[in-house]
Amino acid sequence: MPKVTAQASADSDYYLSAFLFAVHYYALLKQRLVELPWHASGVLQLMDDATLQRYEDAPLPTALMQRLDAAQAAERSGVALATGALYFPTAGWLAPQRLCAMLLADEASTIDLICGRPVTAIARVAGQWQLLDEKSEQIACAPTLVLCNGAQVNALLENRLPKEGQGHEHDPRWPVESVRGQLAYLPADGASRTLRLPLCYDGYIIPVSVHSAQQHVVGAGYDRHSSDLALHRETHDRIVGALRSCLPSTNDSDFLSDEMAGRVAFRATSRDRLPLIGGVPDVEFYRSRYAALHHGRSPSAYPAAVYQSGLYVNTAHASRGLTTAPLAAEMVAAAINGEPMPVPFTMSQRLHPARFIVRDLKRGATRTEPDT
Repeated sequence: MPKVTAQASADSDYYLSAFLFAVHYYALLKQRLVELPWHASGVLQLMDDATLQRYEDAPLPTALMQRLDAAQAAERSGVALATGALYFPTAGWLAPQRLCAMLLADEASTIDLICGRPVTAIARVAGQWQLLDEKSEQIACAPTLVLCNGAQVNALLENRLPKEGQGHEHDPRWPVESVRGQLAYLPADGASRTLRLPLCYDGYIIPVSVHSAQQHVVGAGYDRHSSDLALHRETHDRIVGALRSCLPSTNDSDFLSDEMAGRVAFRATSRDRLPLIGGVPDVEFYRSRYAALHHGRSPSAYPAAVYQSGLYVNTAHASRGLTTAPLAAEMVAAAINGEPMPVPFTMSQRLHPARFIVRDLKRGATRTEPDT
């Protein structure tokens, strides 16, 4: 579903654009791949009355968002609810692993899938990007490389950035952070089986389906300070506790049994909580040619930006990747092919990988940044 705010903002405009594009993409994809586990059921975002009231004048039509009281939300969801909700009728849910598997199978004739060989470094040699393993042996090569490997993009890009101590004032670290997430798999019971659509609150719960082994996926933990792949009991209990608080019908369920089932994975986030989509900047060029940005000169006074040839990133989608990835892929494809962007210029600039370098260079300035 879109990430909405009570008042319109540049960020909410982006997430709405990404949401509309994703819904259209999945609907068209399901027409071709009929087994695609895309459930266009609608989604409820539960809210207390005071919070819900703030969305009374939200700038979205009822075809995209509706305010429901507790009785209306319960009727829509199929379960008893203690609060009202925002209802997104065109939103839905799908199984990410099945989606990826079906996309790979659909394009099997054009994709060479290489598994079991971790990429530890990249190198530009004779106009080709080489992917290297831990022995510095080549795994594959191509003239264009798009890095979509979450927070692991740091390891591949930092060795291509200037090192600290080389006379540069600004920290060159790539601005992507890894955040641990944990899901709970909870067995469905009589009360929960009537749930018709996903509920979002301080977590979320997905209905059971033929693809879910008669269990609910419930999320989600959020931990910046752990890299542990094992399930944490404390996190599991917190997930279940949040569910019980918003869904009274689960209070008599045996969700807090001694057995834990779930999954741990790691989200990639950026410093400003927006994805990084586009060409990888030539950091030395930015620092040498845009060093005077803090003086506030007009953008027209600066030369056009230079990037690392044929190198792109598409990462830091955090917990909204299924919503933002389809539009991001179109943006990267447009950048590679020199085509018009599928989003307004100002929006593409907010998502551009060079934005953090420009902001550092502009520290103290008030004028518009140069085109990136």
